[in-house]
Amino acid sequence: MDTIFENWQNEHAELFGNLPILLRHRLHQNPLFSEAFLAEIIDRYNREGYRYLLTHMGPLDSPRQSWKEYKIGDMPGKELIERIRHERLWISLHDINKADPGYQQLLDSIYEEIHARVPGHPRTFQRTCAVLISSPGAQVYYHFDTSGQTLWQIQGTKKVWIYPTLAPFLTQERVDMVTAFRESFHDEATQPYRPWFDKHAADFRGNGDQTLYPGEMVYWPLNAPHRVGNDNELSISFTTEFFTRNIKRHVRASTANGILRSFGWKPERTESGAAYYAKLGVAAVAKATGYLNKRQEKPVEPITLAEVRALS
Repeated sequence: MDTIFENWQNEHAELFGNLPILLRHRLHQNPLFSEAFLAEIIDRYNREGYRYLLTHMGPLDSPRQSWKEYKIGDMPGKELIERIRHERLWISLHDINKADPGYQQLLDSIYEEIHARVPGHPRTFQRTCAVLISSPGAQVYYHFDTSGQTLWQIQGTKKVWIYPTLAPFLTQERVDMVTAFRESFHDEATQPYRPWFDKHAADFRGNGDQTLYPGEMVYWPLNAPHRVGNDNELSISFTTEFFTRNIKRHVRASTANGILRSFGWKPERTESGAAYYAKLGVAAVAKATGYLNKRQEKPVEPITLAEVRALS
C-alpha cells in the first residue's frame, strides 16, 4: 500500500508536535480532490444539509468584520467553484469525512501512518477533516487553533507563516480567553499582529520562502499562531483536526482559566491536581448556567448567494 508521506525522515518523528515541520505527501494525486468531484460534493452538502461555511471577503485587506456569510442556494457546485476562482470567496466543507466515506478512509490512513512513524505519539481521537476552496489572493488572518491541526496543499500555492507559541506572539491570557469564549484573535487591540513578526516565522527551507506547494503539508505545535495568504490562483487545501488526552486537558484548563479571568482573576496554569479539578467544577457550572454561551460570539446571519451573482 502506498504511504501518505513521501520524504519522512527519522528526525521528523522527534520534531513532530514540538516544532513546525514541512513534509511531502501524495494527496494531490487523489481523485477525491479533483474539481469535478468536489463540485459533486458541494451539491451533496447543499442537498443533504452538511455543515459548511461560505464567505465573501470583500476588497483585498478588508477587515474581517466586513466579511459576509452566504448560503449556496440554487448555485451548482461547478458554478460555485468558478465563482470562487474569479471572486473573493471561499468555502470550507466541514466534516467532509461524514459526507463521503473516501475522506474517512483517508483520514484514518493519515493518522495510522503518523502513529506508526512517531513511536509514543498519544492516541488521537475526535478526528475530522475539511476541504477549503478559496480564491486567488484570499487570506486567513493571524490566529491560533485550540485543537491539533494539519494543513495539506492540493492545488494552487499559498504562503504560510507559523510563529512561536510565546510572547509577544502569543500570551496565556489570549489562549485562555479564546478557548473559553471564542473571542476574536484577529482584533489588534487584544492580540496585535505586526509585520516584523514575519522575521520570526518558521523557515522551513532555510531561505525565507514561505510558499506551500501542491504535494506539501505543514504541521505545527498546539496553539502556534499562524496566518495564510493565497497566491494568484484558485487554492484547494485539506485540513485535519484532532485531539489527544493532553490536548483535551489543555483545553479544559484554558476554558476554566478563561472563565476565572472574565471575573478579574489571574489564575495560575495548572493541568493536574486538586486545583485543576476545582477549575473543572467552575467550568461545568458556567456551562450549565449558560454563562459560556452568553459570552461567546454570535454567528453571522447568512444571506442568499444571489447577492454574489449581483456583485459580478
